[in-house]
Parts: sequence; C-alpha cells; structure tokens
Amino acid sequence: MKKFIFLTLIALLACGSLFGAFIVRIATNTTDIYGIYLNNVYQGNTVATPGVSDISKAVKSQLYGTWTLADPTPPMVWQPSSVVVNPYSYFNPVGSDEIHAISFNLQPAETVPVELSSFTTSISNDNLVSINWTTESETGVLGYYILRNTTGEMTSAVTVSGLIPATNSSQTSNYVFKDTELYEEGTYYYWLQNSDLDGHDYYYGPSLVFYSTPEGDIPEPPQFTKLGPVYPNPFNPNTAIPFTLKDNSDVILRIYNTRGQEVKRYELGNMLAGFHQVGWDGKNDNGQTLPSGIYHIRMQAGNDNYQVKAVLMK
Repeated sequence: MKKFIFLTLIALLACGSLFGAFIVRIATNTTDIYGIYLNNVYQGNTVATPGVSDISKAVKSQLYGTWTLADPTPPMVWQPSSVVVNPYSYFNPVGSDEIHAISFNLQPAETVPVELSSFTTSISNDNLVSINWTTESETGVLGYYILRNTTGEMTSAVTVSGLIPATNSSQTSNYVFKDTELYEEGTYYYWLQNSDLDGHDYYYGPSLVFYSTPEGDIPEPPQFTKLGPVYPNPFNPNTAIPFTLKDNSDVILRIYNTRGQEVKRYELGNMLAGFHQVGWDGKNDNGQTLPSGIYHIRMQAGNDNYQVKAVLMK
C-alpha cells in the first residue's frame, strides 16, 4: 500500500497536477493557426480563433528561451518577432499554476511604424508603476497610449494615459509614463498602443508587474547596480540583457565584437532605480545580422561601468 501511494505521488509530481504547472500563455490577433516554437523546437499550435494557447511544463526552467511563431505569409510579420523568457520573467500565480503571458500581433511589414527595442514595467521609488519603452526609429506616428488590465485579456483593458506624442525620429527615443491611479494590491498587465497618423493602431505587450499598496509591503529597491547575465546564452538570434539599478542613473549599453569594435549601442537615458531588461536581436546599429562569435556587453550607469559576455551561435 505504501509503495502504491509513493508511486502515485511520483506520478502526480511528474505531471504537475499536485502543485500546479508553469505555463507560457500565448495570445495572437489572428484566426489562422501557427506553430509555436521554443529555441526552434516545436511546442504546439496557436488556437483557431483569437485567444490564448497554453504551453505548460512541470519545471519553470523548461520554459526559458526564445519563443517564436511560424513565419506568416509575406508581407505579414509578427510583432514582436520573438520573445525571450528567462529567470527574470514574471510568472503570475493563478490558483496552483504560474503563468507568463506573451502576445504576438500579425501585421503588414511595410506599415510597421515603430521599431520597439524594449517595453518594461517596474515599481518606482515613489511606489508608482513606471512604464518605460524605447524605440530605435519612428515613422508617421501620432503617439502612444498605455492600456491596463488585471488579466492578460487586452480586449477588456482600459486606457490609463492621454496621448503621449511621438518624436518621429530615426534616432533612439526613450519614453516613461507613471500610473498614478492604482489603489488595490495585485498583478497588473500593461500594453502599449501605437497610433499611426493614417489611423492604424498597433499593440505591444503585455508587461506584468505586482503592485503593493502603501499600507502593504513596498518593494525595496535593488541593493546593487549590476548587469546581466544575458539569457539565453549562447543565443540565436535573440537574447535579453537584464540589469538592475540601485539609484536613478543615465544608462548606455554598448556591444563590442572581439576586435573591440562597437557594433550596437542603446542610449537609454535616465532610468529609474529597479529592474530593467533590453532585448537584442543579434544585429548591429545598421540592422545587419552579426556573425557568430563572442560579444562584450558594457553598461555605463552614471560614472560606473559593468561588463558581461554573450555568445552568438548560429
């Protein structure tokens, strides 16, 4: 009898039904079915109607890596083209499960007005949710709106910002919006709406954050400023560059090849203390794909410098 109970517990643990599962929940805006891939390994298909598809594992680390969908028929593209899930990614507790939400939006390649390099949320020192995003270029953009919900469903999200004017610059632009209208503790989902001058709207996100009311425990800012490690590493072609800031700092990320030549730069401007993450697609500042090799990532935060290595392996 004891042996039977022991084997039953082992079976329950193996399938994740005793303590729940770790789930990556993928949402799309199309009725077409596409393959879902993790590090180029097939995981399943998207659903036939706009909604969500769940990929579950018993161990969270089995979900780490670069998530992509099968290529659509040109001229359509996925935005974003890929999403990195790593040990820093937030998994929202839902019952006995933990869920990380990802959104892929299908849209025409020639009309994508914004090249978005990062979209993050964090808790600021004044206990507000700070939404930060960086664009590498903008064309024909009216501006941005921030949407919020308590679930991963964008269709029922509310707009919490007025129009945030776009710079329409070919250079890197940094934006910050603080949500001052949160009154209850919980997990919140945020989306970025890009409104084009010709009337088209594009959406990015969600980015998740857990908010504590002033009466609760306010998250402490990081005790140290540090860079990385990047994940995944080695990578192909996308990786995430995480960093934490003890204090508000002007931040520049520079990426060098083994010859000491700068191949990519992110001028992020003044960033709030807390956790941040920048995605790198393995391309240089001219949009050209870089060859396999070792790359040195250096972060300048104020007067201090930090460095990690990343390996691009094709």
